[in-house]
Amino acid sequence: MFWKAVARSMLGLLVLSTLTLAFPIQPVKADGTSQINEQQPSPINGNVVATVTSFEAIRWQEKTLFAAERYWLFYIDGDYPTESSSPTSTMYYTTSTDGVSWASPTALASGLDENSGENVQAFLSNSGYLQVFYRSNNELFYRMGSPNSDGSVTWATPSWQLVFNANSGGEASGTCDFFATADSNNYPWVSWGYVQEPIRLINPSDTKMYVWKDAFNNGTWQTASGFPYNVGTGNYTNDLMVPLSNGQNYVMYFLDNPPLSGQIYGELWNGTAWGPQETCTTSQVYEQYVWGHESWDRTAVADSNNNIFLAFLSTALNLVFVERTMSGGWNSETIVQSSCGDYSSPSFNLYNDNLRLFWISNFTSICYKKYVGGVWDTDPTLIVNETNSQIAVGATAFGTDDGRLNAFTMSLNGSIGLLWVNNQTVTNTGQIMFGLFQPQTAPTYSNIGLSSTVANSPCTFSCCWTDTEGLGTFIFSTNNTGNWQNDSTVSLSGTVAWTNVTKTLNPIVGTVVGYEWFANNTHGNWASTGIQRLTTRALFHDVAVTNVASSRTVVGQGYGTDISVTVANQGDFPENFNVTTYANTTTAAALAFSLTSGSSQSKIFVWNTTGFAYGNHTLKAVADIVPGETDVADNNCTCGIPVHVGVPGDVSSTVPGVYDGVTNMKDVAYMIALFNTRPNSPNWQPNADVNNDGVCNIKDIAIAIHYFNQHE
Repeated sequence: MFWKAVARSMLGLLVLSTLTLAFPIQPVKADGTSQINEQQPSPINGNVVATVTSFEAIRWQEKTLFAAERYWLFYIDGDYPTESSSPTSTMYYTTSTDGVSWASPTALASGLDENSGENVQAFLSNSGYLQVFYRSNNELFYRMGSPNSDGSVTWATPSWQLVFNANSGGEASGTCDFFATADSNNYPWVSWGYVQEPIRLINPSDTKMYVWKDAFNNGTWQTASGFPYNVGTGNYTNDLMVPLSNGQNYVMYFLDNPPLSGQIYGELWNGTAWGPQETCTTSQVYEQYVWGHESWDRTAVADSNNNIFLAFLSTALNLVFVERTMSGGWNSETIVQSSCGDYSSPSFNLYNDNLRLFWISNFTSICYKKYVGGVWDTDPTLIVNETNSQIAVGATAFGTDDGRLNAFTMSLNGSIGLLWVNNQTVTNTGQIMFGLFQPQTAPTYSNIGLSSTVANSPCTFSCCWTDTEGLGTFIFSTNNTGNWQNDSTVSLSGTVAWTNVTKTLNPIVGTVVGYEWFANNTHGNWASTGIQRLTTRALFHDVAVTNVASSRTVVGQGYGTDISVTVANQGDFPENFNVTTYANTTTAAALAFSLTSGSSQSKIFVWNTTGFAYGNHTLKAVADIVPGETDVADNNCTCGIPVHVGVPGDVSSTVPGVYDGVTNMKDVAYMIALFNTRPNSPNWQPNADVNNDGVCNIKDIAIAIHYFNQHE
């Protein structure tokens, strides 16, 4: 967890014996500026992956990932077909072990009818399988495989699986862009708009958005029962999906044709049924592509708690963020960055619970902002600065192109991969660029502890910090005196360190005291424990019996067994008290204890069974109630296993080690087999030590012979 906001509001006033629980003061640098942000990374340099004829080769959906110790990239290249030519575009993939040198591309599918990246999507499911989709001539195809460390793929099926064919309606049928994902159970999903061509240019109301789900998760496609499902109550041309836990999936959609409707709507599949339509945004999405009423300026991801994060470019050219929580629905919108270009191409990355939003800020720069603890960075961080060429964001006849930035949705190896296209104006070609940067993470904490909660007494607060790059400093903050105050900064060293601070707790019993640890590393990246709380209490008396145990479960009548009784002083005062041990309701022994606060002690006595009847006896120890003690429920403790008092020497039967109510040759033979064994022997059986002298020998056999053939 990271910093709270500088201006923290009050939680409320707790009356009488409680403190005012405002928030801790956020530490600041010596120059008075905030330390919320991590150390600013240097802009990364991109490496050329491939030269392509299309600036749209990587547009929109996921196309880059890390798997099998390799970076993977999927893209499309070729020419746009004419009315008299056949489709000529091809889908390729390439891999790299370092993100710098890339293997020769491998063709996956040819004859695609559009040279545009939104016709290709590739991602890694949470089961580690590569999921690849492509669209061609209004047909959608799918394939699943296992990525290998040599850059090859072991495909689950010998050929591509047909998901959907929109050509049944002839020239008047068509499709909008698709979006694919896989749920937490590895079942593939696809959302896809079905339209009437070319009517949608004139009347977008002739568009429908559908969702498909695969009935299998083994790479074979068969549409599941109940699908395709027509989402929404209106007409939509744009889509987006986010998989959640337990097979759930959230589908978002909108018609990018302001002022008809530019708002994003959504529906939740809870694993068995669809929920009602939800309004995700109040702002409208910027219409990027006039012909299809389409926009690729949106991105979404979900964290492990099923919180959904959505960002898009609004009609006001602002990057807008909105969050959906599983408990509270969609929150209010936040402007992450204002006055953006219509080529922004926002792309999310979720790493170590840190959400980053990347976007193209101008023709040479890519920036990001980080979202931590419900707060976005104030200023963007420059991460790509192209000095030798421009990022390909040129205008077309139908609007400025977008969707030309891709980022790792999730970081699986600690690095974030970025993908963009540069414009080579001399050759009028594009270069796919790939860049890596490794976020400098903040320290992690563990073992938050404290030594006391007694009012007006010393309390040592402790916390362990770890950072692989090296720890820097820590600050302890508490409202123990009534207002939040930060201690002075203290230096740390090494990669693991304990932080300990001692304070005298507030003198008022029942006070809720808040405290928080802050620490950074040598890179200046801060983390905090969040606010911890304790409630002060008065001193008290409390003793307890914590354990009663017998060394044997079978004792010959008239002989003894060792009984162990453990007690503890759980109060704040030294105590002198007695503990009485009972066998059923008869007193077996009385023991005296003298314990300091917080200590415990065990005592062993020999229970002599002379005068006790044959049968099972339950052992119980009861501690005296000391003066002032109120918690008396733990002053007694019962042994979980009863002790059987029987005929001396009856320790076995036809079942070795199980008494049968008579002493005979079965018992003698059993003791002979254990002859001369002791407590440290691997085959030690304490019940065979009839006279309880710590060894099974002739003395025990003699007792069995003395009571030979005697019954209970």
